Amino acid sequence: MSALFAVALIGISFFAYDTARRAQVAVLESQSGSVSEASLDPAAPGFRAFTEPTPVALVLHTAVSATSGEGPDLVGASLLIASGSNVGGTVMSVPASIQRGGEPTLEVLFRQEGIDAVITEVETIFAIGFGEVVSLDAASWTTLMAPELPLDVALREDLVDSNGETLVAAGLGPFRLSDVAVIAGHRNPGEEALSVALRQQEIWKSWISRSASSGRSELPLVEQGFVEVITSLAGGPVNYRVVPIRASFGVGSESTYVLDEDIVALEIAQLVPFPEPAVPGARTSLLLLDGTGGQADGSVITSAVVLAGGQVAVLGNTDAAGAESSRIEVHAPDASGFAAELASLLAGVPIVDVPLDDSTVDATLVIGEDLVGLDFAELSTEAAE
Repeated sequence: MSALFAVALIGISFFAYDTARRAQVAVLESQSGSVSEASLDPAAPGFRAFTEPTPVALVLHTAVSATSGEGPDLVGASLLIASGSNVGGTVMSVPASIQRGGEPTLEVLFRQEGIDAVITEVETIFAIGFGEVVSLDAASWTTLMAPELPLDVALREDLVDSNGETLVAAGLGPFRLSDVAVIAGHRNPGEEALSVALRQQEIWKSWISRSASSGRSELPLVEQGFVEVITSLAGGPVNYRVVPIRASFGVGSESTYVLDEDIVALEIAQLVPFPEPAVPGARTSLLLLDGTGGQADGSVITSAVVLAGGQVAVLGNTDAAGAESSRIEVHAPDASGFAAELASLLAGVPIVDVPLDDSTVDATLVIGEDLVGLDFAELSTEAAE
């Protein structure tokens, strides 16, 4: 098999050929997605395979308004990014007070324009679409997790109401259903949104760990795609992180966090090698062909494609082995900007206009021997410039 389809991305097999599951079908499983095409040999010259998007779910956490007693308010969001092959993934917590540049925060957008505006803004923040979008209030979240209750959650401070009465005391639990409902959606008077996001992250940690132990595969209230993401997360190591923040302003509940858009782009490029466009045509579609016999690092190449605003729609090998030099072929006129950005990330790979009216992709990247040895640190430096 071509080594391009066997490089490691965060310790996980980037692609693997699975003959047992699908006879005579190449199944290339990535950190988070798979591609398949009828073929006997994915290492053969001319092999092609269509990709499937990296499974990513967006969870919006809502609760009764802490100020008016009515609701709901947005109290946070989470990105669940599967690693594929049931081997873990990433949970990225997003505080409700995050903002992109001078745009309104997510919580303000939710209050003023509703959930659709929030979804659109999160798609813009991460420059990807989501296979599943789930809105969970405290009650539905705890119903979702009920089979695994009680949960051991690291609650670092008491949760209190506006009168100072303790709702849930700090501790490690185990916490019952009614307590988890408060932990999931409550925001103390004057509390920063980041603290709420970290508390929700603790619930994810405990629940995913318990789900992994129980092997449970049926979840109420959610779509099958969300179940598949949770199953993947429960199947291996999970990386928990907060969306990169460049700066913060204000104090307590008035705090606002400014997104670090450059770092977000780099992290998404690593974590989501096959992004789903937020809307059709939002990303330039690419045919990625290995001409190095698998010597180039596939994870770095796909990261460059994502950073440049593209998506690998089809991958495979060149018709003949041993391409000495790389090139980007532009098939659609509106792919020129993407090609220029990708070329700058890949050490100045030459761009060639190859107009194709009937092409299923907008551009083609041929990986030659000149890209062997390119690493993500070098790519990150190019992106920063």
